Amino acid sequence: RLSLSRTGPGPDPGVARSAVRYLSRWADQTRRTQARAAEEVYARALGVAEGSGDAVEPLIVTRLLVGRAECLIEMGRHREAVLDAGRGRDLAEKHGDRTLLAHALLALGRSESDLGRMPSARRVLQHARSLFEAEGDLRGQGWALHRLSETWGRVDYRREIEDLREAHHLFTRARDRSGRSTAAQDLAYLLSPMGGKEFRRWYEASRRLVEDEGDLRSRAGLVRTWGVFSYYRGDHVEALRLMEEARPLAADAGDRYAEADALVIAATAAAIAGDPHQAESLSSEALALSGELESARVRASALLAAALAALRLADPGAASSRLRRAKSAVASHRIRLLVGETALMEGLLSLDRGAWDLVEKPARQLRREVRVHGWTLLEPLPALTMGRASLGAGRLGEAISLLGRAVDEAQPIDVGGTLALAETLREQAMLLAGREPLTAALPRSQEPEVQAAELQNHGLASLLTGDAVAAAAAFGEAVASWSAHGTTSW
Repeated sequence: RLSLSRTGPGPDPGVARSAVRYLSRWADQTRRTQARAAEEVYARALGVAEGSGDAVEPLIVTRLLVGRAECLIEMGRHREAVLDAGRGRDLAEKHGDRTLLAHALLALGRSESDLGRMPSARRVLQHARSLFEAEGDLRGQGWALHRLSETWGRVDYRREIEDLREAHHLFTRARDRSGRSTAAQDLAYLLSPMGGKEFRRWYEASRRLVEDEGDLRSRAGLVRTWGVFSYYRGDHVEALRLMEEARPLAADAGDRYAEADALVIAATAAAIAGDPHQAESLSSEALALSGELESARVRASALLAAALAALRLADPGAASSRLRRAKSAVASHRIRLLVGETALMEGLLSLDRGAWDLVEKPARQLRREVRVHGWTLLEPLPALTMGRASLGAGRLGEAISLLGRAVDEAQPIDVGGTLALAETLREQAMLLAGREPLTAALPRSQEPEVQAAELQNHGLASLLTGDAVAAAAAFGEAVASWSAHGTTSW
């Protein structure tokens, strides 16, 4: 501030240079784990540099601009990031520093990607990658490939994973622990719908690295990943708990995208297995954050959760409107990876409405998406949703067959919540058909839908043995259990 004042001379240029270098080192060390804190330090350093005339070398200013741009990206302030990264690129080009130019292009390409400008982002990031290759910089190549992988997120899930695997290989060759940790966490996150050995291998690798580093951002990412995995396993209560743990960690670290993911999954899990009022509140927060991030993906996901929350709050008009808006966002922004999630939610909404004949179309669409992307943990869901529709419609033979198929698909994979629901509903269909259930005693589940269905089964079994009093009590408890989670056909 003194340097900009006309009332006296500014600080000694040497002092300004020392201050900027100190602040720069401080911000660099903080950036990966505390983006918000680092951004403030970069801004202070830039203020000193810009107020000191020519005392601070232009290339130091370039590094500050690029560092601040990376922080702004993590915080979802993409348009500001584009400006800083663009200034950094121009300064690096002017002074002929190819390494700094490549780093500025990394930040610029990532900003363009997050704003949805994928062709431009890929051109910029490919340019950065070629510069790193020319310098023999394995670490830089790894980060360029990591950023390129993000540009495929909407349309090519397998390509995104392939690029991340190669980025991790480059980080390993470069002995870049930070890069390895980031790539391992991202791979575990992306593989969570698949589950299996590769998911667990990457998750364990990222967990070991996080335990060594212990920073907020990595801890938030790790909890978020297991929360997403729990959600796809059908363990919605556990997913909600984990996302409530991950969200404040991500917020404190300044990782707005991890915070958004935590909000969206928490809202969806709450809509399915929790309090619909909580789901409505969480989805509203997620929608507000999607506006700050200018993220069509977050907005569409939040609208899907909000649709189910609205229906369970007895507002079918709002539910239909939100579903239409979500489908429109997925289509207009070509978010291929949300087509399956949209189909799943459309099926769940039809089940809650008791619109049994409207379930088959989205269930078949979900099956196609699951096969295309290899989402192993979602394989039982098409048969499960169609089986529930058949059960609701009273087509018991069809329900027993479809729910049996869901059980068979769920048993070999790690989907405890989905398996428990499929087994419980198959038992219900068999009891209604007057047949002996295949499973004498099912394992207990913490999932509210499973618990409510178990109460219904107890009531049916009591009726079959002639104990009307016990049956009435069980059905009353089932009504209370379903009612705790809002208005549904069940």
